[in-house]
Order: sequence, then structure tokens, then C-alpha cells
Amino acid sequence: MAKYAYSAYSAYSYEKMPKMSQYYRVKDIEKLIDRDKTTLFRWEKEGKIVPPQRDSRGWRLYTEEDVEKMKQLISFNVRFGSY
Repeated sequence: MAKYAYSAYSAYSYEKMPKMSQYYRVKDIEKLIDRDKTTLFRWEKEGKIVPPQRDSRGWRLYTEEDVEKMKQLISFNVRFGSY
């Protein structure tokens, strides 16, 4: 699974970047939690997950903490039968 690093600097000036945070893109999240992207967008719209950060292109960037919250939500939904 690829992790992507973004900062205020251009992605092409990688050597100039300060300490970087790790982010996951939507397609990575789909694989990690075994859910379609429309589910992520619905959860975001319903307020079940916090809207993620976005890069300069507007792409959603999820943190490791976001992924853990999604896994907890899935676990809760499986136990109590709600989606």
C-alpha cells in the first residue's frame, strides 16, 4: 500500500520538504477497509467520519488516525447490524 507525502512544497521538490506526514488516498482506503469510495463519501456527508484534509488538487488525504476510526466504525456496524 503506497503512502503519499504532501506539504506546502511541490511534490516535485521532494528534497526540500520538511518533516512529512503520511497520507492515504481514496483508492488506498478502499483496499484497507474493503469498502467502496461511495461509502466513504456517504459517511463523510452523514458526519460519521470527519472530512479529510485535501491537497492542492482537492483530492482527499486520510491519516492513519482516520483509517483507525473507519475500522472502528466498520467493527461497530458489523456488531450492531447498521450501515
